[in-house]
Amino acid sequence: MLQVTSSQLGLLNLLQIHLPKSR
Repeated sequence: MLQVTSSQLGLLNLLQIHLPKSR
């Protein structure tokens, strides 16, 4: 399992908000 830090979660959230979920 990959350990995800709060910073990474925050960055992922920002990316999801900035980039539309078209995947």
